[in-house]
Amino acid sequence: MTEGVTAVVPYCTDVKLIERECGIDSDSLRVPPVEEPIPGASTRVYLDAAGSPTASFLTYTGSGGPPGAVSTLVCPDGHTTDFSPQDIDDFNSPAGPADHHDPPGQSSVPADIDQVLPPAVVPAASAVCEEPLTPTANGNPSPLMCDDGAINVQAWESLASSNPSLLALGSDVTVEDVQQAICSDRIGSTNQMASSAYELAAAYYGWAFPGDPTAFLYEADDPCGD
Repeated sequence: MTEGVTAVVPYCTDVKLIERECGIDSDSLRVPPVEEPIPGASTRVYLDAAGSPTASFLTYTGSGGPPGAVSTLVCPDGHTTDFSPQDIDDFNSPAGPADHHDPPGQSSVPADIDQVLPPAVVPAASAVCEEPLTPTANGNPSPLMCDDGAINVQAWESLASSNPSLLALGSDVTVEDVQQAICSDRIGSTNQMASSAYELAAAYYGWAFPGDPTAFLYEADDPCGD
């Protein structure tokens, strides 16, 4: 973990974030989670009542993620969300979690229903929208989605130049195709940018893979064998 940075507070904050971001009832989660170190990060995996893995947190230890990215929540459907120290403070503030992704003055404006977002060549399988991006410490675009779950066109465009192979894949792909595309984009991207691009592409094309195809990025020092 970056020195002097406060991570997500286990376990109260964790389970509340899992409930909100992943749609999992916090009462169904076992605590404490299963914790273990992985190259460049540590992971906290929360199990359900049957002992099966559900959501997990990656907490970067320096080399596992770009500076400023303290924790990433990975939901069972592959959805990922970053949490900086300020995000956690905001979440735990008296204003409540509802304000976490709602900076003042931002609003979602629907985009064209059949709009094609390059480098894709087909329209999105889900709704798209327009919402201004908020600067982040690691340069990763935020928010990726508007409040209604639609794809934020500005986030897509921000990642298109660094992750063109991944965002151009199409709907009929395998986990291996996704991982190969991520590695093809490796020079211009970071692990976290690739995770965000995957989240957008999964929503755009309607992918529904078991687990998180981007997890391999955090499991080895050289995941693509560069």
